[in-house]
Amino acid sequence: MAKVKHQETDNQVTPSSDGTTETQPPSADVDGALESNVGTVCAMTNTTDSTRGSLSNISMTSNNHTNNVDDDSSAFDSSSDTECDDDSIKRVIDQIPKELRSGECEIRDGALKIGPQAINSITPAMRSPPTIGSIALQNSSDITFGNKTYIKGQVVIKNIYKDRQNGYTNGAYENDACEMVADNSTKKDPSTLSPSQPKSWQSNLKAIIKDKPLLSSFLIILLICFLCAVIAIICVLAATEDDLFPDPKPLRLVTRTEWLAQPPREVLTDLKLPVNNVIIAHTATEGCTTQQSCIARVQLIQNIHYNQGFGDIGYNFLVGGDGKVYEGRGWNKQGAHTKGYNGISHGIAFIGNYETIDRPEDAQMEQLIRLLQNGTDTGKLDINYKLYGAQQLKATLSPGKFLMEKLTQLPHFSLVKPLVPT
Repeated sequence: MAKVKHQETDNQVTPSSDGTTETQPPSADVDGALESNVGTVCAMTNTTDSTRGSLSNISMTSNNHTNNVDDDSSAFDSSSDTECDDDSIKRVIDQIPKELRSGECEIRDGALKIGPQAINSITPAMRSPPTIGSIALQNSSDITFGNKTYIKGQVVIKNIYKDRQNGYTNGAYENDACEMVADNSTKKDPSTLSPSQPKSWQSNLKAIIKDKPLLSSFLIILLICFLCAVIAIICVLAATEDDLFPDPKPLRLVTRTEWLAQPPREVLTDLKLPVNNVIIAHTATEGCTTQQSCIARVQLIQNIHYNQGFGDIGYNFLVGGDGKVYEGRGWNKQGAHTKGYNGISHGIAFIGNYETIDRPEDAQMEQLIRLLQNGTDTGKLDINYKLYGAQQLKATLSPGKFLMEKLTQLPHFSLVKPLVPT
């Protein structure tokens, strides 16, 4: 009679009521019990699912089993009436499903059973691709995610640009038949794509500004210069000839309104124009160097002449030390400056005393020349007029020795007395 040993498991040995011992397999791991045709009960158990299909232990229970237990607790008793022979044990073992080896697959009970190695081999492909979370790098170089590709030889890089909104595509872009649409993530047939619409000038202008900023800046500057030139031409055409070519040393005339002159107290006599003579005198008062002080001097002289019984200030014009000419009676009215010559001359006085104190400045002489030029240009003064100092025509120190020296240097100065009309 054959004896079969079984592996030591977690089976528990419990004493029975008649003094015998029984081996009880774990209730949770029992797959089933097989009965032999000779009345011998053989129990097959397994400890875990990983060792399913293996013969864990075989125990034989008999009605006349004694207290004596074999040393290894796994042999058939030779004195029992019923026993499991070799054929029964073999049939039981054949009915146990075999454990699949590494990499094997088998269909059992209509289901596919896969070995452990095969499961491990397909598991990586079924896993989702790894993702990269937040990464913070500082002072790093040569950082690569994925495989590096080294290309030997010439490499052509195309700059691909596509404007999905306006349908514009540059020459390097080719429509892909398998391109995924962002809205439904499905393939789109190129034949169903609508042809790109012609772009407006606004879109073209935006594209030029975006792609060529330097050219855009140059065009904007050029446009601004063009507009400025147009505006300048318009201003030039609208200006008068005097404004276009102003005199570098113009006549700086202060009118009666500007120096707040009082109106004449009597009707003034008109001059017969053009006049042939100009008589220069001085006011013999304090001089002035600013417009404010010169205005005060002119107003004072007008009051003095009023007190002397004159209908207005006696001079046709006055030249101030500030380099300006102040309007008296003007070109058209007869003055009261040199007795016997008022009807045939214009009287011009320099503000100040040029006999002892004041000296004629170059700006004052230039303004005198500009005033005389204005008289000849407007027809108020004959082009061949004669220039005199007041002391040449009457007993007086006017216009003073310092001013008289300057007058003798002018081209129209004359030593011949004019004829007095009868």
